[in-house]
Amino acid sequence: MEFMTWQGNENAVVLGSGWRYGDVYDAVYNHGHALSGGGDRSVGLGGHIQGGGHGPFSSHHGLAADNIFQVTVATTEGKLIVANGTQNEDLLFAVRGGGGGQYGVVTEYVLKLHPRPRNAFTGQLSMYCNSNATENNNTWTAVAAIISGLPSLMDDGITGSAFMADGPAALAFLPSLQGTPVGAAFTAQLIAYNTSRAAMDAQMNTFISQISHIYGNDSEITFSWSGATLSKATFPSSVPSGVPSIAGGGNVMSSRLLGRAEVSIPLEALEANLRSVLYSPTNSGLVIIGLQGGKGVMNVPKHMRGAVNPVWRSTYLHVMAYTVPMDDTLPPKKALVKAGEWAELNLEKIWRDWAPFTGAYMNEGNPFNSNWKHDFYGNHYDRLMEIKRKYDPTESLFVLTGVGSDRWDYDLDSGRLCRVW
Repeated sequence: MEFMTWQGNENAVVLGSGWRYGDVYDAVYNHGHALSGGGDRSVGLGGHIQGGGHGPFSSHHGLAADNIFQVTVATTEGKLIVANGTQNEDLLFAVRGGGGGQYGVVTEYVLKLHPRPRNAFTGQLSMYCNSNATENNNTWTAVAAIISGLPSLMDDGITGSAFMADGPAALAFLPSLQGTPVGAAFTAQLIAYNTSRAAMDAQMNTFISQISHIYGNDSEITFSWSGATLSKATFPSSVPSGVPSIAGGGNVMSSRLLGRAEVSIPLEALEANLRSVLYSPTNSGLVIIGLQGGKGVMNVPKHMRGAVNPVWRSTYLHVMAYTVPMDDTLPPKKALVKAGEWAELNLEKIWRDWAPFTGAYMNEGNPFNSNWKHDFYGNHYDRLMEIKRKYDPTESLFVLTGVGSDRWDYDLDSGRLCRVW
């Protein structure tokens, strides 16, 4: 790891792709800096950055890909190429959010550094029904009201991530609930930088008051704020407490990037969409909502923007649905295909009806999405295909739903990769 002055007075750090964010955060913090990166300390830089890369600072300083000054790339033809604002600009454009491992092997990044925040406060916001609640409670109305208010909360500097669940699934992240909860439940781990305990508490209490007014102060609903706590962590995680740090798992997810327009629809329509997204035939559905768009991503200077899906520039919320049923009795290939078909007929249809002009974050999206070119790459796809053919002319680098991947057929059972056109 090397610190350096980059282009005038801007500070930068030189990093190999193999670094993990936890180690990087500690190092830059000790030098008085912050870095826009992943929300989990175990995440590696490589694919995270090239896919866009959101985290606890993205709503303030832009996505990880928006903070690249320069990359060094090894191509499939054996060349080592430096790409920056004055040379190989097309390759820099592609690496800035056009998908990991598709144009070459990035061996080194030069990334922009930001001033270290003087402090960070965290707290937990929760909403759930009381144990004596009736079936016809207002929890879904309350959740819809919360979601509709999150963009304004983010404009005021709040970031973090949240859980949304229904019924029995809510017990997974709110174990203090008594019996089987009735209705929806919501909890969020929130972060505020450069503030005070009193200021964050006042901010959140005002938010609760506003939301309570919308759903009518229902006595069957508990709405609580834990109170702000000064974080001892170098960089507070944007991953909600209770989410395990694992390297993989058997699941198919679906996600959507939502802006203010998508959550400012009539409350009844927003409630219906949220119910539909959370539906799972196994009653174990979970939705994670990342507060990782907002002003920081929207205000990235144009000269720093690359191939990140343009829809990020109007996004506030990254909504991820873990509701797809998996049939563990089938071989992996058949199980994944079946799950993908369910997601296509259910979740993807909901997203398209609700937010047809947005898209999805490729690093946390449905790999079986039939509209992946639009949803993952926006209007950059054709340009990225040209760049790939230039730097990887043999198309040796294959990624599922990567640029040009529809020209290949990959068989999970046999491991064979065959050209189809």
